[in-house]
Amino acid sequence: MAGSRNAKDGGSGIWLDIGAIAFPLFLILTFLAPLNQGLFFGGDLFPFQMAAAVLFVLVAADWLLQGRGNPFRHPLDWAALAFAAGYVLSAIVHPVVAYDAKVAALRGLLFLGWYWSVASLVQGRMRLLWYAWILYGASIVSALVGCLAAAGKFPFPGAVQTSPLRILGTLQYANSFGALLIAAFIVGVTLQEDSYTRGRRWGLALYGAGNVLVVLTLLGTVSRGAWLIFPVAVGIWWIGLRSETRSRVLVQVLWTIGVSLLLSRPVLDAFTSGRGGHGLVVLLVGMLIGSAGAVGYRLADDAWQRQRMTVEMRRLLVGVGVLYGVGVLAFLLYSTASAAIAVAGRGLIASNVAQRASSISVNAESLQAREMMWHDALSLIRHRPLVGYGGGGWEALYHTVQAALYWSTQVHESLLEAWVEGGILAAMGLLALAALTFWGAWKLRGADRAKTQVLLLWGLPIAGFGIFLHSLVDFDLSLPALALILWGSAGIVRGTSMGDGQSKTEPAAPKRGRWTSLLGAGVLLALAGVLFFPSTALEAATTAGTQGAVAMDQHHYAVSYEDYSRAIALEPGDAHYRADIAQLLALAYTIDPTRTMLHEAAGEALAAIEFDPGNLTVQTTAMTVLSTAQSWGDLAQTASELPSKFPLDGSVYDYAAQSLVTAAEGEIQDGSFHAAHTALEAAVALPVEVHRATTEQMTAHTRETTPVPDLSSPGTLALGEADVLLGQDQSALAFLQPLVGSSASSDPADIWAAVAMMRLGNTEGAQKLVGPLLAQSEWELQWNLDYRLSGVAKEVQA
Repeated sequence: MAGSRNAKDGGSGIWLDIGAIAFPLFLILTFLAPLNQGLFFGGDLFPFQMAAAVLFVLVAADWLLQGRGNPFRHPLDWAALAFAAGYVLSAIVHPVVAYDAKVAALRGLLFLGWYWSVASLVQGRMRLLWYAWILYGASIVSALVGCLAAAGKFPFPGAVQTSPLRILGTLQYANSFGALLIAAFIVGVTLQEDSYTRGRRWGLALYGAGNVLVVLTLLGTVSRGAWLIFPVAVGIWWIGLRSETRSRVLVQVLWTIGVSLLLSRPVLDAFTSGRGGHGLVVLLVGMLIGSAGAVGYRLADDAWQRQRMTVEMRRLLVGVGVLYGVGVLAFLLYSTASAAIAVAGRGLIASNVAQRASSISVNAESLQAREMMWHDALSLIRHRPLVGYGGGGWEALYHTVQAALYWSTQVHESLLEAWVEGGILAAMGLLALAALTFWGAWKLRGADRAKTQVLLLWGLPIAGFGIFLHSLVDFDLSLPALALILWGSAGIVRGTSMGDGQSKTEPAAPKRGRWTSLLGAGVLLALAGVLFFPSTALEAATTAGTQGAVAMDQHHYAVSYEDYSRAIALEPGDAHYRADIAQLLALAYTIDPTRTMLHEAAGEALAAIEFDPGNLTVQTTAMTVLSTAQSWGDLAQTASELPSKFPLDGSVYDYAAQSLVTAAEGEIQDGSFHAAHTALEAAVALPVEVHRATTEQMTAHTRETTPVPDLSSPGTLALGEADVLLGQDQSALAFLQPLVGSSASSDPADIWAAVAMMRLGNTEGAQKLVGPLLAQSEWELQWNLDYRLSGVAKEVQA
């Protein structure tokens, strides 16, 4: 078919060789993407981007030789471009986390090039069919991996969660895996109807079995959001079908769902109880029943045709079957959710599914948590609506606006996350891309085309649109593998319509134009270069950083230093490499102390703090290095700023208090009494900061329903010590006395409380506290040190 179209359009025969390489490479990348944790981590994404860059070069050659038109003539082109441009712009204009912004910008360019590649490559029914097979096959493999892991037969890392059972598949995220399965079901039922139309019973058998596996696995994800979006997405797809196929498709869909629900208990409960082999056997039986239903319906239809049954009679029988299926499904759902007959529901459906379904409510904790995230995302957007904060901006800043303490690396709402990170361009581009994909597919479904062509042109875009719908309540598009399905859906609409919006029986012939063809090829080549070379450097940096971590664990410090230095040279903006090499230098100092080494360690630690200010692990690691390097001023400055980055985390105040007092002690020993006084004043002001954060950032509701930040024992001990060093003994005892003899901090609390008592003239009380401790040589040494430090209170105050 490709050859005939090429001859018809007068294209060069070289295109056949390019297409023979480009299209299989595209299919391979499509298949592999979901199997690599959805490409969620850089270590998986960077090689994929390098391979995609090669694909873009081939597509650019195809674009040029085929004389394809202007790559900016369709509204979808501008939507895809706006999304990528938003992320690129946010990475240039003062991003909060430079490294994450760079990675996100490259990811946006990947989606843009993928969209144009699909538009160029996936044209014609056979090309669409191959794409559908590969997409469906990848989802089936992911579902099989999840079920085998749940059965204990295939130890795939992260594919299953126990207690309660949740099938996570190769994506390793239940909700996102559920979104993939929604798309897989739409593609699977589309292919099943395609096989029905063409009379391929083997196809009916395969897709009937595969669809049961998909729905059973979807139940096993225990993802409430995916369950709720599933009927919406499938319903939209069903409404868009031609009227003569809707009844038949509805019967097949209800059959698949009914079989999956009825078999969920013996399958999933068997996985939970350790009878994985039995569960897999029942799963296989269910898949066979799904096949039998799909093939049996076709045989029955053939029999009706031979008996010349009237259309009215067939419609009556189909209607009765549909009503029966709807009734069974309604009973199953009601028995799951209703407290009145919950026993019946648990008797028919897997226990974890029934329990999870009964918790679906507008008051569910997960929904309330999402509402808080969305509110906080809007707060960030209000401060920077046009450009955004760059990739990683949400994770770096959401603590500064949250009304209650929670931890989340994602907004769980694709449009808001795009707006926070990429500004209004990215958010509006994403919204336009999804809307135009749906509208374009809706127009194509009514086109004057072969029936199977229309099925694919409707089913494949709606599969991608289903992922978009679910991404409105979760972080699906943060997994590039899922985003590529959406951008691929847009590419199908763009490539098939060729931007003229007219209905044709075959894809429209490309409108030749030398300069527009050069423009399209040039854009794709530029995307290939921008993707390939930075991705190569990022991949090499990741490899060097991994080698450095292994060498450090094996105490090969010189080798580790070389590896980390190479990683930093390849990617200077990665805060983790900076923190790791700073930690390495501080560790090496304990073996071979040199002041130069400590100075370099402090410099790398400060760089790590600057490059990723919202990463608490990086911050605390760097501060530990600053303490080891005796960089007291930098330690005090960083500790003073830390609570403003995480204002509702009580542990941060504890850590800040301890670090400030440590810095003050170091300054005292160095004779820098003014600097020590500044650090101590910052420490004793922390309770005021806690109160300010509680009253200004938290609402009355969140103060009642969520933990209020407070300094715990380590923090109050540090505050008591700070007051002693400032000569504020009465205030110090207010902090220290509740800790005396009552916590893990009791021994040092006893020491500092005794110091305060001695200075207040309560010698008897002080001796009573420290008497038992002075018998131990280490505590006698500590007493002498602390009492000596307390003697400089006047100098500190001065």
